[in-house]
Amino acid sequence: MYALEDIGRLNEQFVEYVNFGGYPELALSPTVRGNPERFVKSDIVDKVLLRDLPQLYGIKDIQELNSLFTLLAFNTAEEVSFEQLSQRSGVGKQTIQRYIEYLEAAFLIKRVFRIDQDGKRYQRERNFKVYLTNSAMYTGLFGAKDPDEREFGHLVETALFEQRFHEDARLNYARWGAEDSEVDLVESSAALKPIAALAFHYGARAVQGRLAGYEAQIQGVTA
Repeated sequence: MYALEDIGRLNEQFVEYVNFGGYPELALSPTVRGNPERFVKSDIVDKVLLRDLPQLYGIKDIQELNSLFTLLAFNTAEEVSFEQLSQRSGVGKQTIQRYIEYLEAAFLIKRVFRIDQDGKRYQRERNFKVYLTNSAMYTGLFGAKDPDEREFGHLVETALFEQRFHEDARLNYARWGAEDSEVDLVESSAALKPIAALAFHYGARAVQGRLAGYEAQIQGVTA
């Protein structure tokens, strides 16, 4: 168990978990960790994107699918829309929608949708949030991130999201209040009523007035 004076080491371990913890090979093997891009490309891109998905769904333009996945991975934990993705990738919206369904079926990404204060999804809402199912996938594609880099906050949210959705939690997100402030994740009951709001924060800040350092927080507000 970490003593209070070891908070710096604890934070270092958390940064390693966010960057490498999703794959035992990355977490335990210094050799694999030295070249995570090669490991992820071989294990995910080549096997799943370039072979399994095209065979299962008859995808002809493999490079197009690969490019879309890379774009989605880069924007993990961010709000996107089919229109934005189409403009940035040059791929038609209907094709993008199909590809995203394939990527979800392959357990590479997960979408969450916006709900109102009653827990209902917006019928005409075009935006959604997209998450990698494993934050270490980002490391394999783009390299490890330091905790002071902007992207690291999104990876923290991704890593914590992957812990929640594995529990079959009903997760969405919201924009509540007069200023439409984003609620990162909203958990709903079996009756689809909001029961908890989750906000993810990561940064250098004081803890309990004395302890400074990098930390991740999950703030839960039970309705």
